[in-house]
Amino acid sequence: MRTPFELSDEARFFIYLLEKYSEHSNIPLPDLQAKLDGAGLTEHIRAMYPMYHTERIENAFHDIDARLDARGMKENKGDCTT
Repeated sequence: MRTPFELSDEARFFIYLLEKYSEHSNIPLPDLQAKLDGAGLTEHIRAMYPMYHTERIENAFHDIDARLDARGMKENKGDCTT
């Protein structure tokens, strides 16, 4: 049984993904969180756990990049394969 402060696998992966995407995109984590919230993508990313955690993390980066770009919110036009 989890203690009240233990995170689920999904929550741990969500944090890991945001930290890695923040590094990938050169966006400070607080700014990234605000951007994803503003784009309405935070819950989508959380809901994608079943797919994201079984694929290469770069696939998640590409998906996030594409969704931000579709909303006109992607500043860094870098290669999503890094």
